[in-house]
Amino acid sequence: MPERCWNLGCGIGTFLADARDAGWQVSGLDINAEFPEFCRKELDIADVKCGVISDPPFAEASFDAVAMLDVLEHMYDPMQAIKQCARQLKPGGLLVVKSPNGAMQLRKERFKKMLGRGDGYVAGIGHLNQTRPRPYLWHSRSAGSKLLWCDRCKVFSKGSSATASPPAALPGT
Repeated sequence: MPERCWNLGCGIGTFLADARDAGWQVSGLDINAEFPEFCRKELDIADVKCGVISDPPFAEASFDAVAMLDVLEHMYDPMQAIKQCARQLKPGGLLVVKSPNGAMQLRKERFKKMLGRGDGYVAGIGHLNQTRPRPYLWHSRSAGSKLLWCDRCKVFSKGSSATASPPAALPGT
């Protein structure tokens, strides 16, 4: 039986399609109703739903892996999202988080302002918060899951590891 992977904030399904093609049984969730419809019609991925993390349409402990790729910075309560994702994981499951570097994102926005291409604020691009990995590690560990925080991420396939850059300065990772 294929391992199950849930992509929270799946968008147009790029990660879902790659994970499916690598042999995973995939499910997706997005707040925008147009994206799940696109995934079903264009990518033939049936298990994609419209909804929010606070009320997931899946049973707890359903997934071997949960991926949140460039999603956490758009959430009002990122810590609650991490906790909910950990509940969706089977014991020993893997939570993969990719989020922009907050300090670098702010520098980019300020530079764009200097070029006359923005207002210099991160909130203008829909980022509600700037995330860092350290606060989230404890929550995933206490739930019995592993957290992989990625600077860069490519789809992982069975028997190989993700191409990722986990933070080197975090103790116990």
